[in-house]
Amino acid sequence: MSLSDSPELSASSLGEAVKKRLDSNFQQGLLQTLQSRKVQGALSRIQDSAPDLWSKVVCSLRSELFSFIFNAVSETLPTNANLMLWKKRTCDNCPLCHKRQTILHVLNNCPVLLQRGCYTSRHNSILTLIFNTLSFVAHGNLTIYVDLPSCNVSCPTDILTTAKRPDIIVRNNMLRKIAIIELTVCHETNYDSADHRKSSKYQDLVEFLEDKGYRCKLFNLLVGSRGFIQMSHFNSFCLYFRFSAAKKAMLVDIIKTVINESFKIWLKRNTLELSAAQ
Repeated sequence: MSLSDSPELSASSLGEAVKKRLDSNFQQGLLQTLQSRKVQGALSRIQDSAPDLWSKVVCSLRSELFSFIFNAVSETLPTNANLMLWKKRTCDNCPLCHKRQTILHVLNNCPVLLQRGCYTSRHNSILTLIFNTLSFVAHGNLTIYVDLPSCNVSCPTDILTTAKRPDIIVRNNMLRKIAIIELTVCHETNYDSADHRKSSKYQDLVEFLEDKGYRCKLFNLLVGSRGFIQMSHFNSFCLYFRFSAAKKAMLVDIIKTVINESFKIWLKRNTLELSAAQ
């Protein structure tokens, strides 16, 4: 059976496909299959999303994650919207918030999953990877402040004078340089709007710091909820901090982490009880 024969492929068959065909031809075939389907064609052709690296990482995943992400990108996960389309349900509502339950809704937009902290947990898992990489390569002149629950170091008030809290601030005390790093995990087709929103949000902070004599740089790091990474900002970020050697390992870890965290969110899509969802 080819990858395009069935709208919803089983984990076991996909697992066997991975084990037997973990080579460049299989990876290229995966990308061609994704590009050939009408629904997800636009997604697979998103510019600057490192599809080759994504494909290699996806082919290394365990079978249940491979099945999940292939069907997520193929728009063939059994959401209630799809089940209704396939005439297996008469209602396409999300049982949590009663809006239409699409893949976009489950992975990014459900207000109940947002309230339960599911999206925040995914965001913080990726932010931790980025922070750890920065901490590994940072030299003595750099001070790193990160907005994570596990970190108790507060950013000095001479840098942050408002309630706006970027994910990471890196200050070079000797050169009076500050880098503001903001991570967004969104639907891959929303990269541009997310980039514009975050740039507008922190423009006042950038201008404030420049008025104080700092050379300030804002990095909007964009990661798709299905594992695609917007590469131009990540490339600039890695070049700025000069850790090209650690770049690929960080990107691979990010792709694996976002897929794993999105899979956890997927499993909670119909869980009504809060205690069971946590």
